[in-house]
Amino acid sequence: MEFGAVMVLDEFSLDVGQGEFMTILGASGSGKSTLLGIISGLRQPTRGRILLDGADITGAPANRRNIGLVFQSYALFPTMNVFDNVAFPLKVRRRGRDEITREVGRALSLVRLDSYGARRIAELSGGQQQRVALARALVFNPSVLLLDEPLGALDRKLRQEVQGEIRDLQRQVGITTLLVTHDQEEALSLSDRIAIVNAGRLEQVGSPSELYSRPATAYVADFFGSSNIVTGRLHEEGGLRFLDDRGVRFLCEAAANGADAGERALSLRPESIRLDIEPAAHGVAAVVDQAIYLGTAVRYRLVLDNGRQLVAVVPSDQQQHPPATRVWLRWRPGDIWLIPQKPGSGNTAASGGASR
Repeated sequence: MEFGAVMVLDEFSLDVGQGEFMTILGASGSGKSTLLGIISGLRQPTRGRILLDGADITGAPANRRNIGLVFQSYALFPTMNVFDNVAFPLKVRRRGRDEITREVGRALSLVRLDSYGARRIAELSGGQQQRVALARALVFNPSVLLLDEPLGALDRKLRQEVQGEIRDLQRQVGITTLLVTHDQEEALSLSDRIAIVNAGRLEQVGSPSELYSRPATAYVADFFGSSNIVTGRLHEEGGLRFLDDRGVRFLCEAAANGADAGERALSLRPESIRLDIEPAAHGVAAVVDQAIYLGTAVRYRLVLDNGRQLVAVVPSDQQQHPPATRVWLRWRPGDIWLIPQKPGSGNTAASGGASR
């Protein structure tokens, strides 16, 4: 997909399974909203195809694709009541009055707004408006549901509540769902699989646990959650495998996910690091530069002897270490993940049509 001379989506191929909840996760400007526009029919790709249940819908207009879409702004009609907002897609499709009454009632029941049909949109809270938008997207029984940053306008507490409601609703209805978001927590809590997009390209597709613990690229390791990325030379010594970063050695698993010796990069999650004040075998010495209390945890910024900074997140019920404290860092060798050398190596992205 190109806008003039700018490549927005490049060699992008994604399969989404029947009934799957797939999240397209990426930073602003990564191309994720453009992808949703192409699938919904609001944009036309410069090349490539969109397949839905095996049928090519690339040239089909948006109103002929049987796809439900919920926008971040909800796009509700302020002059209509809740019933008429939800009924709108059915009226456009020229459905009969009895069918409209029945299907609107069913949709409002799904989102737990059975008694809200006569309410004006201005009388609803943000969470209730979001449910009306969901009901309108589901009322005509679409094959696919597209969610474009649907919770961005809600405060944090309400957003967490609605996340659970969306996941429960999706499982109840069994509808294939694509969510576009930049919110990692939202992606983790809702998704069967997540596709991480960077500058119009797929970096990796996989389950939340796969992406978190086995990132295919340094971008994924850094973007999905937070990770310490360390580069150095991988070598074996005394039956153990280490990555040497300018004299500081990071103990890895013996197998080290099949990596060959040589220049490599590793990912070490902050919560995998433990801090001791006594020297530890194969530990790494550091000085606490900053300690931030987060309630259930303490976030430490640590400076190694070679000047590299790492971040550790340690439960707050463990011994706390003020700035300037000399500590030793430990982790289980299996907590080290060596990032594949070639971008995309180990990538679980599927190839094929981009929809259902």
